[in-house]
Amino acid sequence: MGILPEIVLGIRFLVECATALGVFGGVFVDPKLVGKVLWGLLATVAVVVWSLWGAPNSSHPLRGVWKLALELIVFAAATGAYWAIYGNRATLIYAFIAFSDLALYYLLHMQGN
Repeated sequence: MGILPEIVLGIRFLVECATALGVFGGVFVDPKLVGKVLWGLLATVAVVVWSLWGAPNSSHPLRGVWKLALELIVFAAATGAYWAIYGNRATLIYAFIAFSDLALYYLLHMQGN
């Protein structure tokens, strides 16, 4: 494996962490109790769904178009959450990194990693 795939995998790990931690950050940013609970639940659901079907070593890993659909749904939902919690700048940074890395992941045929 060359250096570019290694960088893409490293960034992908950071994106996965930023997805969970960024959405969970809504617990600390949202002033309302209902918002805190909803952001905590959304982060928990994202982590559970990803650990069951999205992670490479998950118990029931998805493949092909189903894996891509899951990734698009999770990253799009996280992008919406970033916008609601942090505003435009953080959202644009997150979305650019997450979707660029996802595109490289598939362009380099790294789905088995």
